[in-house]
Amino acid sequence: KRQERAQRGYLAAIKALGRRAEFIVGDIADIASHRALLDRVWADFGTLDCLVNNAGSSTRSTFYDGGWDNVRRHMELNFDAQVRLTEALLPLLRASAPSSIVFVSSVAGRVARGGAGSYSASKFALSFGDVDADGDLAALVTQPLDHSLLAGLRDVAGEVGDDLASALAA
Repeated sequence: KRQERAQRGYLAAIKALGRRAEFIVGDIADIASHRALLDRVWADFGTLDCLVNNAGSSTRSTFYDGGWDNVRRHMELNFDAQVRLTEALLPLLRASAPSSIVFVSSVAGRVARGGAGSYSASKFALSFGDVDADGDLAALVTQPLDHSLLAGLRDVAGEVGDDLASALAA
């Protein structure tokens, strides 16, 4: 329910800026589906102004108990899938320039908690920075997303909200 309310808040805030927006639900880890997503967005919208990568999952486990398999699962979803989706959508993002790409990380990427080392490592990996549509490194985006977004995009933690709102208003 909380996620659905946040999604409605995002859509309302984006539409208030006079823009079209849609949430497309899918399995980001299904790399084969990325091309179909590109085709769908290109056909339905013809443009992609902003891609916000906000996927993530956490399974608490010590390395002793979860081992490499737990690390691999976290990296595949929380890092690899987001980067590969971005790569798949780059042709449309470039054709839509100026466009923005945002990777949402977590405070856990900076400060690990016991039993969450794999999650923290995967979120830290996202702190390589934001990538613009030309593939160039841009602003670092490591703040967690504030899901109490019902008041609008500027409620996003830190500069991410201002950058996102500016990108959508452009």
